[in-house]
Amino acid sequence: DELSSAAATSASALERTHAEASSAAKAVEALEAKVAQRLGDAQRAAEAAAHATKSVEALEKTVAVTLGAAERAAEAAAEKERAAAKSRQADIAKRLTDVEGTLMAYGQIKARDGDAALSELERRLSGRLDEVSKLAASAASGVERHVD
Repeated sequence: DELSSAAATSASALERTHAEASSAAKAVEALEAKVAQRLGDAQRAAEAAAHATKSVEALEKTVAVTLGAAERAAEAAAEKERAAAKSRQADIAKRLTDVEGTLMAYGQIKARDGDAALSELERRLSGRLDEVSKLAASAASGVERHVD
């Protein structure tokens, strides 16, 4: 009778141990699933970070190229404006030389010819001086644009 009671107690203890082992195995499986999920999340986060890093590097290269192009364009525009200013300056110098010649002719005519020739020269001189004034205004405007 005692043997039977001990066997029943042992069987009962064995069933409890089996149930606890089964429960522990389920807990371990659930924990393994959570760890696998966390590892997957971490791997996806690492891939996203790597992609973001590559995107930032590509953007930095694009910005550098764009800035270089903008600097070259600004330099070319400034050079073009300098060349235009030199051209206007040369044109003004030529017109002033023309005015000088007209003034010299005016002085010669004044010395030998009459009022009709003087009136014609005054008209021509006035036209030349207007041209010089316009060119000087254009040059000043070009310089202001370049300074802006």
